[in-house]
Amino acid sequence: MSNLSVIIAAKNNAHTLGKCIDLVLEAPPKDKEVILVYGKSKDGTEEIAHTYEGKVQILRDDVSTGSAINTGVLNSHEEIAVYVEAHSFISRDAFLKILEEFERNPDLGYIVFYRYIPENLKGLTPAQRLMNFWRKDMRNATMGQFRAFRRRTFHDVGGFWVFPKGCDDLEFVTRMYNTRWKMGVIRSESWDFPRRSLLSIFEHEVMSGASESCWFHVYSSHPYAKKEYRVKDNSDFVISTILFNMLFRRLLLAPFYALKVGLRKKYLGFVPFYTLCHWSFIYGFFFVGKRKWWGKERWDERLKL
Repeated sequence: MSNLSVIIAAKNNAHTLGKCIDLVLEAPPKDKEVILVYGKSKDGTEEIAHTYEGKVQILRDDVSTGSAINTGVLNSHEEIAVYVEAHSFISRDAFLKILEEFERNPDLGYIVFYRYIPENLKGLTPAQRLMNFWRKDMRNATMGQFRAFRRRTFHDVGGFWVFPKGCDDLEFVTRMYNTRWKMGVIRSESWDFPRRSLLSIFEHEVMSGASESCWFHVYSSHPYAKKEYRVKDNSDFVISTILFNMLFRRLLLAPFYALKVGLRKKYLGFVPFYTLCHWSFIYGFFFVGKRKWWGKERWDERLKL
């Protein structure tokens, strides 16, 4: 075997699941283990998943993305695990790059990709075009749709949290900060389709804000939190985060920045989209996360922390 397990997590991904699996199976090395973990869906995802019986191991997990990744790892056997979201498409050389990077650096425990957006994508909805326009403006941003990690790192950290249902990648890396393992970033022509409707994008922003609020609740005194928010050591982290990162940057500055970009690139539809995305995140952070989810954060009982 190539020492590689690929874990695909799917929920309501009927539109992209088949292509995602096919690209994973076609990409070298050929002798890899592939595990598909799907959650209860409304669009036929389960039926598509079971057409791959015999080619991939198929499991079910209805809890969350973090729980689905944990389920995949706990049912895998290889030393290196790569997580791929079911609306994402791996490049042909990505797995080989990952294996080479881990081989080259024994202290490397976790790898993410820089975001890549193919040119001239066809068949995008207006919402997807808006999201990709925004993504192109985020230079050198990383993405959570693809993650690779050593099995030893996964167990040393304690796996991914299972509630809230988002921010599991950031929370994992925060706990990894306390171990000997390092994080790396590589470039790959691997990419993902954004969500197809404006409503689903705004709902995701609310969930992301609420999840990050839970992360902030648990780790506001953690040194990695200051690093993530780029706050100086001599600053009051809580005040800096609430006032600058949330209220000032996301709530007040978002419309002005969007207008500047929209005018410069002659795409004024970006202005309300960008503004509402940030305001949705703010709503999630304060009114869902802080008021409803704080204290309910949960880690996987199958893993010893």
